[in-house]
Amino acid sequence: MTTDQTVPVAATVHHVIPGCPGALAAALKAASPGDEVRMAAGTYEETLRVARDVTLRAADGGGVVLAAPPVPPRPSKSCPVPG
Repeated sequence: MTTDQTVPVAATVHHVIPGCPGALAAALKAASPGDEVRMAAGTYEETLRVARDVTLRAADGGGVVLAAPPVPPRPSKSCPVPG
């Protein structure tokens, strides 16, 4: 008789701080299923894609704001483009 004994792999904790452009997105991309992304308090203006089962957690119970980055205005056909 054989048994399949799978040893659980410990989740990795990825730490990020605000003010580092792309850091949160990079941590999400690097995270494996079951990992945790721990964010220092602050505002993160990034485009994010969560493509696997990860935990997003505020470090030390701090306040975290996830915000879309500002979108530059597009020139209108009725407005002249400078230059």
